[in-house]
Amino acid sequence: MRERIGEAISKELDKNPDSTLLQRQLTLLNRSYITTMHSFCLDVIKNNFHTIDLDPSFRIAEETETVLLKQELLQELMEDRYDKNDQDFLALVECFGSSKDDKPLEELILDLYSFSMSGPWPEKWLREKAEEFNIGDNFDLSTTPWGQVLLESIRIELISAKDKLRAAEKICDETSGLEGYGDTIREDLALVNRLIDALAKDLILFIQSLRWRILLSLRGLARKQIRKLKRQ
Repeated sequence: MRERIGEAISKELDKNPDSTLLQRQLTLLNRSYITTMHSFCLDVIKNNFHTIDLDPSFRIAEETETVLLKQELLQELMEDRYDKNDQDFLALVECFGSSKDDKPLEELILDLYSFSMSGPWPEKWLREKAEEFNIGDNFDLSTTPWGQVLLESIRIELISAKDKLRAAEKICDETSGLEGYGDTIREDLALVNRLIDALAKDLILFIQSLRWRILLSLRGLARKQIRKLKRQ
């Protein structure tokens, strides 16, 4: 890091050799305190431990230790909520847990913790995000921050589905024996296009009204074609 800074100052000196400021900075470089952000923060804490009521003999935990500590604390927290029969917690488990265990919920909590800790004020951020879910009965999904993210994710998935259906339609039209699947594929493609259009309107009501056509098996498709030929 010191070498990179020295190279940068030298390059600027080549452009402006009369700069006394750059000459002084280059001279003082060897005595400069240069370190990573983490090391700098660690030194600040060590030099001011008495002002934050911290044991001066503290150390930085290894990654494996932190993982085990998080899991241990999470297990204790969840057991405590189970023992207290916390109804809000039980509803959370019902929504995000699985039929076998609570691992999906535990992973979600740890991911949320890691993401929130990447910011300067994690508790403030968590409270603000939680407050955004306090909505009324007649709210507009598209106006909420998380609703916009959700709708954009749906749009991306629908565009991907549209491309795959077009590829499937082409395969059915060009492959002997699969022509009968083309109609079903085209119906699905039309529904996906309508879903994309509905993103700007009332998507939920439209989804509730959808009825997807079942794709017949090859045997069922053959029987259908035989019956059609007999009627002719």
